[in-house]
Amino acid sequence: MKKVLYVLLFLNYTTFGHGNDLTRSFFASVEAGGHGGYGSAGLTYLPKGIGWIKPTIRVGLSSYSLRDYEYKMNPSVILPIDLNFDLGDRHIFQIGASNTYVFTVNYERGIKKRTASESLGFKVGYKLYNQSYERYWALGFSPIYQNNDFLRSWYYVGLGFKIAQL
Repeated sequence: MKKVLYVLLFLNYTTFGHGNDLTRSFFASVEAGGHGGYGSAGLTYLPKGIGWIKPTIRVGLSSYSLRDYEYKMNPSVILPIDLNFDLGDRHIFQIGASNTYVFTVNYERGIKKRTASESLGFKVGYKLYNQSYERYWALGFSPIYQNNDFLRSWYYVGLGFKIAQL
């Protein structure tokens, strides 16, 4: 988690340029498919960009199972962290990478155990902002190297709403 904070600070203070209305904005976002599994809710941050190149960082939260093997409330948690580059102004070509952490509860030799796994993914897609840059729609393709073992292909559809601007 410390590394993510350092990346956020680095991108925020080392990039330069004037940007447009999106400079240093936060968006609440939902994404169906993609790195968060079947669906995820998240926060997207847009630090300062260089002209029409804007880095974006998205941290999401998802779950694919709310109950464990004993049917008790013990959710499996998916935490996708994306670093993307948006190319364009209103019509955006998006390219990026993601690291997804998955925390599950397993039963191993009579002991309930929470395990963690990590997957690397990539993202290529299209994003469209409305006229006032208050919300966006996104769709694309995000292959995931799941558990660093095999490649899975996911498509995603997303929606975001601006919630703050620094």
